[in-house]
Amino acid sequence: MGPTIEAGLPFGFAAEVNVLYKRFDYSWVGESGFVPRIEAAGLTTGNSWEIPLLLKRRFSLHSARPYVLGDR
Repeated sequence: MGPTIEAGLPFGFAAEVNVLYKRFDYSWVGESGFVPRIEAAGLTTGNSWEIPLLLKRRFSLHSARPYVLGDR
């Protein structure tokens, strides 16, 4: 989770930027390739930062507020 910033642009457009942070852990257990029957284990941790940009277009429909979202 993180902050969101939205800025109004001309002609009914707006741009929204989010800053998303996630910490993750990954643990594993398996056999060692060097000595048979000996198990090895490990823990890996990391951080992930994502900064998506969303472009919006406002329409003048009063009964509905449709939007289109694109992702690559």
